Amino acid sequence: MEFDIYTNRAKLNMLRAQYGYCKEDMLEALKLIDNDEQTWYILARSRLLVEKFDECLKYLNEGLVKLPASPKLVDLKKQCESAL
Repeated sequence: MEFDIYTNRAKLNMLRAQYGYCKEDMLEALKLIDNDEQTWYILARSRLLVEKFDECLKYLNEGLVKLPASPKLVDLKKQCESAL
């Protein structure tokens, strides 16, 4: 239940372009469930949208350790690396 609250609020913050709050909520969600692909994706995307590419890559690499076969995370990593 708490995980859902954090992820839903993070999605709302993403839509409102409140990327810092989105990051905070996703980090809290990951403390509860650390192997959710969507959580890692939204966290990394929130960093990409504010052009914090190093931070984006850090979260993507951490997510890929937990979910090495995630096509979403791999594709986002390619996007981030091409923006560098």
